[in-house]
Formats: sequence, C-alpha cells, structure tokens
Amino acid sequence: MKKTKICLRTTGPEQSEEIIAQADCVFSEKGNVYTFAEAGVRYTVTVGRTASIAREGEISYFLLLSEKGEVPAEMKTPYGTIPFFVRSHGIALSANAARTVFEAEYSLVFSGEERRHKILFEADAPADENAFTENRK
Repeated sequence: MKKTKICLRTTGPEQSEEIIAQADCVFSEKGNVYTFAEAGVRYTVTVGRTASIAREGEISYFLLLSEKGEVPAEMKTPYGTIPFFVRSHGIALSANAARTVFEAEYSLVFSGEERRHKILFEADAPADENAFTENRK
C-alpha cells in the first residue's frame, strides 16, 4: 500500500465539490484503488478498464462509470434507499509512471429526471500500467 495525494473534482447542476486529500493506493486486478476520507465520509475510487466511486457516510452510494450505457445504482440515506441509473456520456483514462487521471461526463437518472455531472480524478501515484489498455474518450 502506498500513500499518495489525490484530487477529486465533481460538478453537477446544483453544486461543485473539490477534495484534495492523502489516499492509500493499492493495485488490484480491477485497477488502482484509492481510499481516502474527507469530513467524516470515506471514499473509494477504482480506476482501471472502468472506474467506480464508492461513498460511505450518512449518504452512501456506489457509481460504476462504464462505456456500457446505463448501470443501475442506489443511494442509501437516513430516510431510505433511492434507486437510480448511471448513464455514462464520455470517459477518459490515462496513466503513466507519475500520474493517474480519470475524467468522465455522466448523468444520474432518478425517476426519469436526468442530472448531468462531470468528474475529474487525479492521483500522484505510480500506476499499474497493466490496468490500462488504452486511453479512451
């Protein structure tokens, strides 16, 4: 396990958020797995052939960002579980010996209502080059 600096920027219709934190990084068959915490919330970002973001806190979710179209997901809140779909519009993955970068545009679809988002994830850790077959956009 390595320590590395990460930056996670998300932009949505109602708000934007930027997290800069120290993360633990491990390599797995799914890609590079980064785990970090901010304001009592634990995040796990996996970057490889696909990318995923898990959030654990008062509001929890798991988003799989894939070029395969819509993927079902659910958000757990203190008031109950909300089902939705994640629709990816564009994904770019790149890695080299010094940096891993993941960018995506996606929509969260709740009961037919679509909310478009952007994400940029950057990590200053050596990447497992076998986790990436090509850069995608």
